[in-house]
Amino acid sequence: MKTAIDINRLVPAWAKLREVADIGPIRNEAHYLRMSRTLESLLELAAGDETHPAMSLIDIMGELIEDYEARKHPLPKVSGVQALKFLMARESGGCIRDSGGQARLEYPSGAQTQ
Repeated sequence: MKTAIDINRLVPAWAKLREVADIGPIRNEAHYLRMSRTLESLLELAAGDETHPAMSLIDIMGELIEDYEARKHPLPKVSGVQALKFLMARESGGCIRDSGGQARLEYPSGAQTQ
């Protein structure tokens, strides 16, 4: 196993990869969507095979997407009970609204709220 990375080979290879795949920290929604589509394609290609050559790339892209989502699309802070109520409401046609950081459920007229 090599212990040192040949920087003179790494930088041009990275530039070529960026040119082809646009992989890097996600700065906007358009890049997020491109990265998400690419990740989905890679996941289909790997088909659950943890030894597939694309798995390390999948891991890196997944981390970049997760970081962006945490910054730009954070999940509402809800308790386990609220999350369960949300899932139950969704199954019965209800929906969730975020008002000032608080999650609350809304049901359409006539939907069961048990």
